[in-house]
Amino acid sequence: MVMLIGRNYTKFSDHLMGQEKEYVGRVHLGIVTDTYDSDGVKLQTHSLIPSIEEISSALSHFQGVIEQIPPMYSAKKINGQKLYKLARQGEVIERKPVKLHVQTDLIAYEYPYLDIRVTCSKGTYIRSIAHDLGQSLGCGAHLATLTRTRSGSLTLADCFDGKQLDAPDLDVNELCSKILNHDRYLSKNRRF
Repeated sequence: MVMLIGRNYTKFSDHLMGQEKEYVGRVHLGIVTDTYDSDGVKLQTHSLIPSIEEISSALSHFQGVIEQIPPMYSAKKINGQKLYKLARQGEVIERKPVKLHVQTDLIAYEYPYLDIRVTCSKGTYIRSIAHDLGQSLGCGAHLATLTRTRSGSLTLADCFDGKQLDAPDLDVNELCSKILNHDRYLSKNRRF
């Protein structure tokens, strides 16, 4: 997560959030949940074990421009109401598909876990990719874990773990090296 502090820097928020992102996720095959992730209620289980060839074929549908229906458990608003609030009330409403750009790559597969890397445009729900992949394979799936590894030109190497702020051996020099000022950011992003 990128934290912006100060009036002069928060104006970059829209720019930063609109940039391409990269995630590494672990998909749990064989279990479908209502939220498409491991926090949800288990809805179905399947015993079908897809082959690596079937997985590669299914992943080919998650390349380039795709249309994705936002999940009900999301902060997306329709008619002024957040979908997750409606979902918690047991309501399911029609959601229009959104055109997105994605690149989905297989990292590793050992049933029931499938590790993927997704590079995507703003608004992509990785949970939905996991769910839709499971539907495509016929075994169901949900997203077990997710890590954002890149946002625009900023990577995990540019990050500082917030938990370290409470550490008795806090390395102030390391913390300061992770603070990205306006000039340093602009040097990494010439198009802005």
